[in-house]
Amino acid sequence: MAVSPNLLFTALKQSAASVFRKRKIVDVSTDQTTKDHPEIIKQANAAVRSEDFSAAVGLYAKLADAKSKNPDIYISYGYSLLKVTDFSRAKAVLKTAIELAPESADAHYMLGKACIALNDHSAAETAWVTSHRLSPKIESLYCDLCLLLFTVGKVSQARSFLKSGIENFPLNSDLYFYLGNLDAENADYAEAAIAYQKAIDLDPTSPHLLSNYGTALRQIGNLTLSTELTKKALELAPEIPSIFSNYLFGIQYSPAFTKEEKFKAHLEYAEKFETPFLAKWGNYKNDTNQNRKIRIGYVSGDFRNHSLIFFIAPILANHDKSRFEIYCYYAHPLFDADSERIKKMSDQWLICH
Repeated sequence: MAVSPNLLFTALKQSAASVFRKRKIVDVSTDQTTKDHPEIIKQANAAVRSEDFSAAVGLYAKLADAKSKNPDIYISYGYSLLKVTDFSRAKAVLKTAIELAPESADAHYMLGKACIALNDHSAAETAWVTSHRLSPKIESLYCDLCLLLFTVGKVSQARSFLKSGIENFPLNSDLYFYLGNLDAENADYAEAAIAYQKAIDLDPTSPHLLSNYGTALRQIGNLTLSTELTKKALELAPEIPSIFSNYLFGIQYSPAFTKEEKFKAHLEYAEKFETPFLAKWGNYKNDTNQNRKIRIGYVSGDFRNHSLIFFIAPILANHDKSRFEIYCYYAHPLFDADSERIKKMSDQWLICH
């Protein structure tokens, strides 16, 4: 049977809230340095418009070398560096932008993006909180900061921030989607369903939204509507394994499907997602050395503040490490004190979400 995916942030619907904000085009007339290089500015603007960010990086670098004092140059330069995945350089450039314009919400927002890419969550949180203080009207910031706050275990702050975002942008379906995800993670599926319905009203064709909504309804016993929603999600995105998996989980509990129909659906999942990999799977080369340690692997999205901890922690703690090597594969973005405890009990800790 396919495994139900974690509800939160494992596969986000792609929209304006989950990608970079588009940079405004730099004003040629903003400072003397820029006035001296109008052609470079025009070329850089054209490169950004056409999403040729490698070219944009080279052009903005020339303006930076000319000691431009226009912060927008450095913000656009940093944005372009982010798009070509030169994160360390982007961070340095965006810090220059902040030195020139410490009250620029855009500069702090982009700096947060660079810090996230460099896995510096603390610096990213500082940058984004500052950006929000300077301007609460950066729409994409709400989902970005919600995800970050959730990841570092600040769930109540994430919820408060989302509700603030909804007040500012009541027509943004992503904000309701994330709120529903937070409610679902807290096992408050009735509230999650309310949030998902509001999101559906705004965006009725998002497969991830439909799939998560279906899961919430299943948890509160509405199997009929749950199956309808997960089936619709699957029709919209048959190529996404987690959505197909969620559909399988739903029909498993539905009396509307015979056992033959359920089995057939699982075979379809296997044919679609497992069969293509069969040719790549080699034979396992079993080491016949009787003195070697036996490897045991545990895969879970619940190595965190979750009821599973009370079951799995004693097992992991009491493995004979002279005979067994323990691998833990963690399939969830949240890493908290319980995650750290489980990590210390394992020989190998691998992130697989």
